[in-house]
Amino acid sequence: YIGSTGASTGCHLHFEVYLGGVRVDPAPFLRARGVSV
Repeated sequence: YIGSTGASTGCHLHFEVYLGGVRVDPAPFLRARGVSV
């Protein structure tokens, strides 16, 4: 989908992580891969 819905007012990134078909908190996923959050 391209466009703006909800409260977005400018450029942003919508990022989701799914493991086994279940949405999970992306912070631990990113930290485990060396990304500072």
